[in-house]
Amino acid sequence: MGSNQKKGTNFCVEYGDLLTIMNTEVDAWAIFTLAQFYDPPLRCFTFQDFQLAPTLEEFSHIANIGIKDEIPYTGLGELPTHQQIGSAIRLDKAEVKANLGPKGGTSGFTLKFLVGKASDFKSKEDWVAFNAVLALILYGIVLFPNIDDFVDMTAIRIFLLKNPIPTLLADVYHSIHWRNEKKGGMIQCCAPLLYKWFLSHLPSEGPFVQNKDNLKWSQKIMSLTANDIAWYSRVYDDVDIIVKCGNFHNVPLIGTRGCINYNPELAMRQLGFPMDDKPEDKLLEGFLLGEGVKDVDLVKRIGRAWTKVRREGKRERGKKNCIARGPYTSWVQARASQDKLPYPYEPPMHTNPPEPTHVTMEEAKELKVVIQSLEKENEELRLNLLRITEERDNHKWELGRKKTQLQANVERTDKEEYKRKRVKQGLDQAESCLNTVKSQLKEAERDCREKEKWWKLATKQKKEIRETLEAEIANLSVSLRESKEREEQERRSKESVMAATQVTPEMWNGKKYPSVRNARNIHKTESPPKIIYSQRGKGEISIKPMKTKREMVVATKSGSGVGYARGRY
Repeated sequence: MGSNQKKGTNFCVEYGDLLTIMNTEVDAWAIFTLAQFYDPPLRCFTFQDFQLAPTLEEFSHIANIGIKDEIPYTGLGELPTHQQIGSAIRLDKAEVKANLGPKGGTSGFTLKFLVGKASDFKSKEDWVAFNAVLALILYGIVLFPNIDDFVDMTAIRIFLLKNPIPTLLADVYHSIHWRNEKKGGMIQCCAPLLYKWFLSHLPSEGPFVQNKDNLKWSQKIMSLTANDIAWYSRVYDDVDIIVKCGNFHNVPLIGTRGCINYNPELAMRQLGFPMDDKPEDKLLEGFLLGEGVKDVDLVKRIGRAWTKVRREGKRERGKKNCIARGPYTSWVQARASQDKLPYPYEPPMHTNPPEPTHVTMEEAKELKVVIQSLEKENEELRLNLLRITEERDNHKWELGRKKTQLQANVERTDKEEYKRKRVKQGLDQAESCLNTVKSQLKEAERDCREKEKWWKLATKQKKEIRETLEAEIANLSVSLRESKEREEQERRSKESVMAATQVTPEMWNGKKYPSVRNARNIHKTESPPKIIYSQRGKGEISIKPMKTKREMVVATKSGSGVGYARGRY
C-alpha cells in the first residue's frame, strides 16, 4: 500500500493529476449541451446572465501542471530524434527505432507496445521508467487523442516539451469553434478536462445535483443564473493571470489541429476579479487558422509572442472581488437575447437566499477567525481528498490491470485446456492405432510360425528326395558300369562270331580251327543272353539267357525295358 501510494505521489509530482483526468467519467450530453452555448465572436460560453470561458490558469490547476515561461508546442521545427524519445521514456535508441511506426499520415507507438513496456518496468519495479511510459500513454490517449490505440508524434513532441496546458486549451477552443462553423461534427479535445472544468463552476449540492424532476442537461443549464455559479476558488488568490502575449491584445493559442485566440478578459470573474462592463473591442479581437490550413508565418508570430507574456494580478487589477456589476450583466443579457439561446428558458432551481443579519465587530472578528480556521481545515480536507482520490484512482487502475491479467490468464487456461483435450484425443487415437498394429503383429507372428513349420517340412522332404536321388544315381552308375562290361563282352563275342563266319568248309572240317568250330557249336546250342531292366528309376538290372529263338522274338516285341545281345547264329 505504501509503495503504491509513493508511486502515485511521485507520478503526480512529475506529471500532474493525469490519472484523475483519465478516470473521470464524462457525461457526453453535458459536453454536447455546453457546446450549444458557445459564442464564436467572443470565444466563450454565453448563458442567460453570465459567461464562462476556460482559462489557462484553471486548466493548470485542474491538471496540476504548471505553465512554463517558454514557447509551447508549435508543430514547427525538426522531429525529435530516437535518442531524445528513448531518453524521455527510458528506452534505448534501437528499441525506439524498431517500434516507432507510421499510421494515419503520422508516426508513433502503438498502445499495445507502450502498455507492454509499462508492464515490464512494473515487474522490474522501475517506477521512474514506468511513470514515464504511463505519462506518454496518457498524453496520446487522453490529453491529445487522434488515432485509436495509437500515440502519435504530435503527442510525443508535446510530452517532450512538458508544457501541455496552452495546447490543451487551444484544442478545446479550436475544436468547439471549428465544429460550430461547420455546423456539426465531433469535438476532438481532452473531454475529461473540459468536463471537470465545467463541473467546477456548477452547483455541487442542492436541487441542481438532486435533479428530482429528472431534467435534461439543457433544462438544468437553462435554469441556472449567475447566482448559482461557483465563481471563484481561493487557490487562485496568489495566481497571476496571463492576459496577453506579444503584440496580440489577448492570448494566441496553437493547438494540434489549428490556431485560435482566447479572451481572458471575459473570465476575470472566474479568477477573482470583478466584471464592471463590456471589455474593449480590441481586447476581443479574434483570429482562426482552421484544420488543414497552413500559415507558417502566423505560427512563428504566435511563437515569438509567447516569449513576451504579460501577467497581471492583485497589483495591476486591485483587490479580489468576484462580482458582476450592472453594465456588464446588462450587456450579457442583451447579447443572450440578441443571439438567442439554444434552448427555452427554465424556472430557477435555487431557493431565495436568507435575509442578512447584523452582528457586532467582535462577533465578526470571531466569525472571521472561525472562517479562517474552517478554510484551513477545508484546505487540509481538500488535500486529503486529493490524496485519497489519487489512491482510489491507483487502486482502480491496479484493479483494471488485474482484471485484464485475470482475463488473459483465463483465456490462456482455456487454450491450455483445449490443447490438453486435443492431446488426449491424439493419445487415444494413437493407442487405438497401436493396439491395431499389435494385433496385426501377432497375426504376422502366427503366420511366420506357420510358414516356418512348412518350410522345415519342405526342407526335410527336399533332403529325403536328394538322398533318394543320390542313391538312385549311385545304382545307375553301377548298372551303367556293368552294362559297359556286358557290352564289351558282347563285342568280343561278336568279333569271335564274325571270325567264325569267315572259316572255309575245308578249314571247318579240318582240325586246324577247332576253337572256331567249337564256338559255332556253342552258339547254335545256346540262346543269346537277355538283359532285363527294372522299372524306370529303380536302378536294378538283371541278365538271363534265352532258351529258344521264339523267346527272343517274343522278347523283341515286348517293348522298352528289355535288350538283347544280337548276333549271327
